[in-house]
Amino acid sequence: MGQAQEDPHRKDSKEKREGVSLVVMDYMYMKSKEGTGREVEAEESSEEEEDGESDAESKKFGLPTLVMRDVDRGVTFATTVPRKGKDPFGVRRASRDITKVLGLKRLILKCDQEPAILDLKEAIRLESGIEIIDEESMVGDSASNGAAENAVKRVQGKVRSIKSGLERRLKQKLPEDRPILAWLIRHAGACITRYEVGADGMTGHKR
Repeated sequence: MGQAQEDPHRKDSKEKREGVSLVVMDYMYMKSKEGTGREVEAEESSEEEEDGESDAESKKFGLPTLVMRDVDRGVTFATTVPRKGKDPFGVRRASRDITKVLGLKRLILKCDQEPAILDLKEAIRLESGIEIIDEESMVGDSASNGAAENAVKRVQGKVRSIKSGLERRLKQKLPEDRPILAWLIRHAGACITRYEVGADGMTGHKR
């Protein structure tokens, strides 16, 4: 029910990056579009619309989730944040995940060119003091950030599976505004890191 879709497997040459870790990030929402039963990805907005659009999206689809994934090691993070952009909680959480969990001091942090996520990227740079090598997807070409979209799909699938199992045990549906869902989303990323086995026979946690 949760993860029926097969993800495409695209190769990324680490040699071309001269050994520098690549971390991709993107926003997503878990609340379904009406009548579809499927989650929505965070839509891009112009700089002028950023603040108003972020609040409107939150009211319509719930709080945004920031997804980050270390492409080489398969370590995945998913964090519900109060709003898109340079929100203090989101900045601190992302900075700690990069520096304290991944232990990186220099990396490529790849995202699309939505103003909100570019603001977040710059805020992470200032908060953490690490060296971030700039690399963004081309304007209007979200497919060029396929690793981030793949990470979003993985997290959405894992969240659906855990939520479905929990609802079955509780014998009731979980309302969209329950605090446990924010924990569940974070836990979903951790489960991908700890238990998803790659072609090399190792998990992200092992790598």
